Amino acid sequence: MNYFLMIFMILGLLGMGVSLSMVRKSLKCRYWPQAMGKVESCGIRNDRISSGDNHGGMSNTPFVFYVYFVNGRKYQGNRISVGEHGGSLQYAQNIIANYHPTRNVVVYYNPDDPADAVLDTKFSINLLLPFVVGALFFILSVLFMTGTIGKKD
Repeated sequence: MNYFLMIFMILGLLGMGVSLSMVRKSLKCRYWPQAMGKVESCGIRNDRISSGDNHGGMSNTPFVFYVYFVNGRKYQGNRISVGEHGGSLQYAQNIIANYHPTRNVVVYYNPDDPADAVLDTKFSINLLLPFVVGALFFILSVLFMTGTIGKKD
């Protein structure tokens, strides 16, 4: 058995597992209790995306730092949503336009761990991308291992 293909198969399974975990959490957080919070600061973090040709682009990731209280205890949060990601500058600007400093916001917190919180509970189709890529890795690995594809006559 080819170890390279086994590694791809394992990576595929991991990608699918991570994706399913994020989807599950994203769906679950819709039903978390709510607390009122206050935005302390927000902005856009510019991250360089590396690529093989050393001409990496930029990813603009919105960030929001907020405080909220649960049962009289103060918590700090910085997650906007489950599986948040960067994108274009316009994308990031559209996200943070909703979160001005000193603005009150609704915070959804995990009842089992109130430090685990998000501001946005909308489901994002982007959460399924690791599943699709993982499934592709897994299926192609199995097909190559069984000789269904890539077999030389």
